[in-house]
Amino acid sequence: ANASLPVMTGDLPDTDFRLPSGKVAGKYIDGEKQFEIVIRVLSDKVSEIPPISYSWFDPDLKSFQTTQSLPIALSVKGAQMISAQDVVRSSKDSQTPPEQSNQEEPAASTQTNRNFSLIDADLSINRDLKLLTKSSSGILGSWWQQTFSYSLAMILVFAVTLMRRQSEIDPRITAKLNELKLQREVINKANSVEELSNALRRIASVTEIISRQEFESLLADCDTLQYAREKNNIANKLDVELRKRGLPIVDEILDRPN
Repeated sequence: ANASLPVMTGDLPDTDFRLPSGKVAGKYIDGEKQFEIVIRVLSDKVSEIPPISYSWFDPDLKSFQTTQSLPIALSVKGAQMISAQDVVRSSKDSQTPPEQSNQEEPAASTQTNRNFSLIDADLSINRDLKLLTKSSSGILGSWWQQTFSYSLAMILVFAVTLMRRQSEIDPRITAKLNELKLQREVINKANSVEELSNALRRIASVTEIISRQEFESLLADCDTLQYAREKNNIANKLDVELRKRGLPIVDEILDRPN
């Protein structure tokens, strides 16, 4: 009941591993006290988690006893980070063809604007009441034509506003969504553990993982299987259950509002 997590700094050097700070509380499960911690690997040269020592006092033997855990194989690969230079922006060619030096100028002497003239213009004030109060409905047509024209204009305004908002979307967000969709397709069609683990690492490099615990658990299982199969020259074929565990992780990210 008083068992506590041992100090692992001697077994896991801080140059290769990052351990959580503070005390970690254990959980009693089926009569056993279990501890769960997250260990960060800091170097891609790490190939395993070394044995971890645990000491306790045996009242029957009246002496301290020490045991060690088995090493855990790892395959650490560096993740590629996307920077602002990786985002491709599409822009129209702003260069304009040079002006021709021999372009002919309009001859002001040969072509002149016609002078505005008020000769023969009727400048009298019209006092005809019927003419002044005549409805303009004949110009715009009947009421249903006016309604149709107004509705069409509103639709055009809405369409232009929508297109403008879409054009103002940050291209980095668009690039990230496209990358996530691509990696989801890779996971869905992955045939090997290596393809699945590479896709998971690519997803972690472009966005924040929501289900971090499930993600790290799946990635650890992939690395363990890949290391064991490479060591024993076994075909690196992907288990269908691993693929099914990877798809909900990326779907959860895609469903999250940007």
